[in-house]
Amino acid sequence: MRVRILSGLFAKGPAAILVEVAGRRLLLDLGRGPEPGAEVPLAGTGPVDALLLTHGHVDHAGAIDRLGELGFPPVWATAELRALRDLPPGRTLPLSGAVEIAGVPIRIGRAGHAPGGVWLHLGVGEGLLYTGDPFDRSEVWAFDPPPPAATLLVDASYGLDPTPLEARRAALLAALDRPRVLLPAPADGRGPELSLFLGEARGEVPVLCPRTRDRLAKILGAARASLREGVAERLAALLDRTPAWSDDPSGLVIAEGAKLDQGPAAELARAWADRDDARIVLTGHVPRGSPAHELLRRGTALHRRWPVHPDRTTLDALVAAVRPRRIVPLFDPAPEPAAWAAAFPGVAIHLEPTLARDEGRGGGHAIVTTGL
Repeated sequence: MRVRILSGLFAKGPAAILVEVAGRRLLLDLGRGPEPGAEVPLAGTGPVDALLLTHGHVDHAGAIDRLGELGFPPVWATAELRALRDLPPGRTLPLSGAVEIAGVPIRIGRAGHAPGGVWLHLGVGEGLLYTGDPFDRSEVWAFDPPPPAATLLVDASYGLDPTPLEARRAALLAALDRPRVLLPAPADGRGPELSLFLGEARGEVPVLCPRTRDRLAKILGAARASLREGVAERLAALLDRTPAWSDDPSGLVIAEGAKLDQGPAAELARAWADRDDARIVLTGHVPRGSPAHELLRRGTALHRRWPVHPDRTTLDALVAAVRPRRIVPLFDPAPEPAAWAAAFPGVAIHLEPTLARDEGRGGGHAIVTTGL
C-alpha cells in the first residue's frame, strides 16, 4: 500500500488523498480552496479507479470539474450528498455500512460534520482510517465511532486546541450584544447548528436568509439520516417559527456566505460594517484575502469559533477508539511534531507526503516514510 497526500498537509487547504493498493488507485476527496486560488496539484497523478467524497464542502469536493485530469473515474458519494449536490455519475456510498470499491473493502460511518458526510475506513493491512472532517459532539450531525486502524489520517484543522466546547459557546453568546448580529455560516454545516443552539439557548429564533431556509428544508427532507436522533423535529419546529426575511432584518441573522464574498451575508456585511447597532460575528475559518478577513483586520468584525472540526477532546476520543500506531495530522498549517508526540506518546507522527507499505517488516503492515 502507498498513500500520497496530494494536498492537505501543512495547509488549511483542499483535501486530496491518493491510496494505491496492488495496482488499484482510489482518490479520497478532491477539493478546492478554502484560501483563494488553492488547487490540488494533479500533474502526474494519472488515472484513478474511483473518487470517494467524504462530504460536499468546497475544500473536499469543490474540484469535481477536474475529473478529466484523472480519467473521469466514477464518483462515490452518499445518497444524502447526491440529493443535495449536482454530482457526476457514479455509485452510492452507504451513510453507515460497508462496500467494496475496486477490490478494496471499505467501512463508512457518519462524521458529525455535514449532511451526507462520512469517514472512510479502508480494510488494507491493519486498516487505514481517513476521517474527512469529523466532530463527535455536534448537537445536529450524527457521529458513528470508527473502528480500529493502524494508520489514522486525521483532520487537525484546530491543531491541539484544548479550549472546552462550553467556553467556545459562552464566548459566542457574549458577543451577541447588539440589536442586529450577523452570523455568516454555510447552510450545509454550521448554519443549522447555530440556528438550533441560538434558538434554544437564547429563546430567540434567528432570522434565516432564504438560501439557508431552503437548504434546511431540503436537508430535513433528503438528508434526515445525517441528523442526530430527535433533531429533525427540533429543526422543523424552529423553521416554522423563523421570522420573515427582509432587506434590513433585526435580531440574530444567519446567512449564507461565510467568507462574505457573495450571497446574502455579503450584502448585509457591506450594509452593516459601520453601523453602531450591528455586529458581524465570524465563526469559521477566515481565508486570507477574503472580505471577511479584511473586516477582521479592520476590527469591524469579531471571530468566535464554533467548533465543527476536532479539538483536543475529539482527538483524544478518536485516538482512544482507533488505537493507531501512526497519525498523519491534516489541514493544520503548522503542526508541531514535538507537541503531537507529547500528546500521543507511543504513536508515530508522520508529516511527510508519502506513506508506503514496508514489505520487509512482519507481514508488510508497517508504514514507513518514503520520498515522492
